[in-house]
Amino acid sequence: MSFDNTITISIILALVALISPSITAVINNKHVESMKDKEIELQKHDSKTQTIQTTFSTFLNNVGICIGSNTDKNISAVKASGYAVLPYIQNEDIEVMKIFLSRFGYGNTDAEQKSLETYLIDKVLPILNKSLEKL
Repeated sequence: MSFDNTITISIILALVALISPSITAVINNKHVESMKDKEIELQKHDSKTQTIQTTFSTFLNNVGICIGSNTDKNISAVKASGYAVLPYIQNEDIEVMKIFLSRFGYGNTDAEQKSLETYLIDKVLPILNKSLEKL
């Protein structure tokens, strides 16, 4: 009994034609799955970054308002937003932030307000910038 090569090749091609789409689908599905995982990670990172930026922005806005108009309400807003910033900065910088927040008080003199501005520029802003750069 002899085999005809054309029939053998035809059978092999038919088998490859049946198996090939399945293999291609598996490879494509793995790629799509990995891309979705990367997209989810990117969305989480973007969301976290946006939250931190909003928290820092709110804090700086409240500080500016309080330095301009030193009322109990504004002081409370600064301290609340300041403590909301603490989880996002490094541990060694937390004490600097606490000192800054403790310097806010009702009835600060102009010299004390100017001192707050200087402390903000010299100490607090570099801390916030350092935290944002690590994102």
